[in-house]
Amino acid sequence: MKTLLSILALAGLALSVEIHPIPVVIDKGQNIARLHVKTQERKTFKVIPVSFDEKEEVKDLVVYPQVITTPAVVRVGYTGKDRQQEKAFRVVLQEVVPEGEGVKIAFSFSVPVFVKPEKVIKELGITCGNGTLKVQNKGNVHVKVLSIGDKEVDVKDSYILPSQEKTYSLEAKGMIDVKTTDGVYKAYCK
Repeated sequence: MKTLLSILALAGLALSVEIHPIPVVIDKGQNIARLHVKTQERKTFKVIPVSFDEKEEVKDLVVYPQVITTPAVVRVGYTGKDRQQEKAFRVVLQEVVPEGEGVKIAFSFSVPVFVKPEKVIKELGITCGNGTLKVQNKGNVHVKVLSIGDKEVDVKDSYILPSQEKTYSLEAKGMIDVKTTDGVYKAYCK
């Protein structure tokens, strides 16, 4: 379980936010999880359930309440029926800025949400060649790639959902360690 503790400063504005857990996980046999949000000053946020790529709002993930004032606990619920493969969503916390004079900057945070399947299957396929390393998720739950060799993976490229693959640039040759949240995998790259 991780916590986002962030202090943001921009043109004299500061926002200290604590969000946990990250990611939110709705375990097998459960339909609800909780997301805790805390700020130094009281802030209001809209809470919006969206697809993992943040392109659309979703119907089978619900949040309550939909508007919070910190500190707050948000209940995140899965209303879908299919639990054969892990479901991936995000909860977006969008700051509501009061109207008034001057420049207003609204902060937004995106928190991954995973709904675990009834039976977990973890399987990765790793291939390399021509200066690239491809990681295929053949299992039914996400994998998070932390590093390839001695190079950390950018967080935006780290999650690989079930039945997806990602290709990473690779400069090294020989035996390469692919470190994930589930352990270290080895690949031999020519």
